[in-house]
Amino acid sequence: MHLSILVLAITLAVTWRWCWQLTEDAWVQRWWRAVLTLCGSLVVLVSAAWAVLWMGHHGTMLGWAVGPLGCRLSLVGLGWGAVGLLWSLFQAGWATWHWRRYALVPLPQGMSARLVETAVPLAAQIGFWRSRLIVSRGWLEQLSPDEQAMILAHEQAHAHYRDPLVFWLLGWVRRLTLWLPNTQALWQELLLLREIRADRWSVQHADPLAVAELLVKLARPTPLDEGIPARVGFSSAEDLNRLEQRVNALLDPIPEGESIAINRILWGLALALLPLLAVTVHH
Repeated sequence: MHLSILVLAITLAVTWRWCWQLTEDAWVQRWWRAVLTLCGSLVVLVSAAWAVLWMGHHGTMLGWAVGPLGCRLSLVGLGWGAVGLLWSLFQAGWATWHWRRYALVPLPQGMSARLVETAVPLAAQIGFWRSRLIVSRGWLEQLSPDEQAMILAHEQAHAHYRDPLVFWLLGWVRRLTLWLPNTQALWQELLLLREIRADRWSVQHADPLAVAELLVKLARPTPLDEGIPARVGFSSAEDLNRLEQRVNALLDPIPEGESIAINRILWGLALALLPLLAVTVHH
């Protein structure tokens, strides 16, 4: 019977992912729908595994005897997730230590940042809860003060919303659920919405067309011999489709919309924890 709980949980997680589709709704609704779909399917699987381990491999469910196989599979699954989390923590800790080796320099705008000696114009937020700004020599020397201000506003948005920490957690969920449908599409949707949100901050102090032109100017592949990690900062290589969507969102903004209703989040949480009800029929 425990195997049937795990199979039902997998079916629910797969169905949840299959039902998700790209929409043109307001930004907030798109964001929360993608987050709930990405994370909710994992919570379903985790809650099913915990329920099986909680019940153990003795007794009966609905009159059927239970065996040890479900417990073993649940233990393997939870163990794999824990190992993945520890590995992600190690990688993040190493990256934080790596970037702290760079010199801390004052910026003309009155801020400070870690300086990377490369000609590629680069700015990014690195770290966890209290992320730090890094910039490159090319960013200091090749961009005008107005361009630097637009990029700093973009990076301040990432810091305000704790994007380094949030996307470290979401990245862990993504790696654990790569085998589920729409994982990559959900990840790309969240990356796009994250950048659109940060772009909104830039246009509070600059013309949207100027921000769009700067985005196109800097969104080019980073040379391999520069030693810069992929997908870091405002100047990272952009997928052409995502770059086009960011530019369109600047010139024709996506409505922010009202925050998603709390009852929808609660319903999603209740659905994700549904496998725990199996404990009530175990004897």
